Amino acid sequence: MGSNYSDIIKKSTHTVETVLGRIHKKGEAALVHEFRLSVKKLRALLPAMDATLPPQLDRIFRSSGRVRDLDVQRPLIRRALGTQGLADEDLDDFLRNRRRKARKRLRRLTRAVDTAWLAGEMKDLRRCADRLQKGLDDSVRTLASKRRAELIALSNALVDSERIHAFRIKLKELSYLNRALPPDAQLRTNLEQIGELLGQWHDCVNAEKTIQRFLRKKPRASCGRILGVLSEWKAQLFASAMKKPEEANHV
Repeated sequence: MGSNYSDIIKKSTHTVETVLGRIHKKGEAALVHEFRLSVKKLRALLPAMDATLPPQLDRIFRSSGRVRDLDVQRPLIRRALGTQGLADEDLDDFLRNRRRKARKRLRRLTRAVDTAWLAGEMKDLRRCADRLQKGLDDSVRTLASKRRAELIALSNALVDSERIHAFRIKLKELSYLNRALPPDAQLRTNLEQIGELLGQWHDCVNAEKTIQRFLRKKPRASCGRILGVLSEWKAQLFASAMKKPEEANHV
């Protein structure tokens, strides 16, 4: 199993190392997504070998989340507007401007990253994973069991957006840990599908907040009509994610 774990660590650290500079130069949505996915895997797996990401990378990860949220929200909001036969150029300008500001904040952080330092940090993580490879089985199993227990506790009180979001984060972490386990030890639940549905639910939550923020500037804007659409989609996505209690509550 250690090879599974070390392979994920190797691929994720290489991605972080190669993509970060391209994000600084271009900031394309696909690059931001690729970077964030690799960091999420590392954040989930590194505790198994008592390691953490450098704080500088954590700050970049959080900042990139604002860019990623807007990249996802724009097509989602356009689709919601389309269901009502609406288009709102002011809203589109608002979204583009917010993305520019978020991108500018992200570039301030990525500009400060020394490439040699980053390469060294990622190399150290790969070496650590290789060195501990044979002793990681029990550590990953223990960490996966801990995440599973946290999920079960959270699943008993999914009463608000904050708890559902926390459940979604733990579900992702368990999903990444599950992939590092040998096939005969992996959980037989569709973690990825549930996580994908809850990810789309979270996108709707963020889109609602963005529309509400825009309406504070332009309270008579017609886009207020799509809040009901987003709320309906959100409810449907949550219901779909939870429709199999044995998968959601007994992961």
